[in-house]
Amino acid sequence: PAAEPDGFGTGAVAADLDGDGVLELVVVHGEVAAQPITVYRHSDAADADWLRIRPSTRYGAPARGAVVSLDTTDGTQCRAIDAGGGCLCQTEPVAHFGLGDAGL
Repeated sequence: PAAEPDGFGTGAVAADLDGDGVLELVVVHGEVAAQPITVYRHSDAADADWLRIRPSTRYGAPARGAVVSLDTTDGTQCRAIDAGGGCLCQTEPVAHFGLGDAGL
């Protein structure tokens, strides 16, 4: 586990909690006893472009296992749609691309 000011980090996830396009980091603590959750936010969010894609099956379920590729003027970015990223963690089934100043 990662050492954190509020205890041992037992799980973490990056997600856009407030819909501004900047990913926040949520760290869960509490390996032995209940401890607080820590949310790390970017204090100076840039006004850069971003794209969020939520692929789904024809039945509307998240397309788990899908790979989303995005070609930009800076190169190609790929994101895998998954249900989890580690022990005691679950991720949102979306592909989040930070574009910065790149063009499509």
